[in-house]
Amino acid sequence: MNRILSLCFVTIVCFSATAEETWYAFRGEGDQENLFGFKDKDGTVKISPKFSVFSRTGRFDDVVAVIDDTRDKNSHYFLNKAGKIFGIDQLYTYDMGTDCEYKGTIRFRDNDTQKVGIYDKDGNVVIPAEYSDISRLHGNVAVALKGATLTKDGEHSFWLGGKSLLINRDNQVLVEGFPNSDALDYDTVRVENAPSQDPTRDSFKGVNGKYYHFVNNEKAFTQWLKTFIAKDFTSLELTAITYPHVERFSEHKGGWYSTKNSQFITDNFDVLKRHLQALNSPDTEYQIIVNGVGSTGLSLDKYPELKRYVNNCGEDLVNSYPVMSVVAENTANELGQDHFNFLKTSEGYKLISVTLRSEALR
Repeated sequence: MNRILSLCFVTIVCFSATAEETWYAFRGEGDQENLFGFKDKDGTVKISPKFSVFSRTGRFDDVVAVIDDTRDKNSHYFLNKAGKIFGIDQLYTYDMGTDCEYKGTIRFRDNDTQKVGIYDKDGNVVIPAEYSDISRLHGNVAVALKGATLTKDGEHSFWLGGKSLLINRDNQVLVEGFPNSDALDYDTVRVENAPSQDPTRDSFKGVNGKYYHFVNNEKAFTQWLKTFIAKDFTSLELTAITYPHVERFSEHKGGWYSTKNSQFITDNFDVLKRHLQALNSPDTEYQIIVNGVGSTGLSLDKYPELKRYVNNCGEDLVNSYPVMSVVAENTANELGQDHFNFLKTSEGYKLISVTLRSEALR
């Protein structure tokens, strides 16, 4: 049963927030150093430290999963900005932590059935708890696993069997046998009467006979990359597709360090162009791997604008903002591979980090 309580009486500061205001987690001091609370952008304490660090949330926009250290009972719950508690003892946990909100929704696990569903920020059930597991809700769709069995292999657990489904926000099954893939951008869904003719989209036939099309990030990036490196691009053109700060790895400098894009391209244009255009050669072996912004080596604290590419728990938003890693084998150096990492942004793909084992960068 979903129990809802008022929170104003259990916190020092009663809640007052606008929908647009983000709160930020902070650690307590002294005997509260292992607890955290939330402040606004001006440093005003909104909730005093009382939550276990097991709750991994770094930012609080609409709803948060918490473990309240001040309570002996009913300490695991969801909390929204209005101070509303709901979903007591229904936290969805994985990788030694709680789930994180995504666009005003959050996953929960029914404590009696152990099935998973999705709440909205007000505690209303958007997707009922009838699935073995479920992805976060991306706009109007989610990928759900139904009827699977949780299997253990030593310390690791995984789902075996069941049906993978594409469902909508109304819990209607759209596609059966749907893959849960990091390569698909679920926010780009289109519904048409025939398979897409766009080579960068994957099409899936729905139970209603219509086709659901999604951009395949790997296919879209590959098409874009081949088009760019096929031309005789200039230093200015390469700078235009480079992130403002470029992270690169140098054994001589003891690891990762960053440089402004204009300086980086000026210093290394000939080397970069040669290696990028070498990808056109049939003799060059390379693969493209889908990663997240965490793979770039750039610090989110040093470059806070990168936080738009992770969720409020600091996890990479791989489906929406992947880092496409071009990993090229090099014959000149047996110790490693060359890496070019491109971040998908709202302005297109941007070169964000580089590692060359076969040639030194300046």
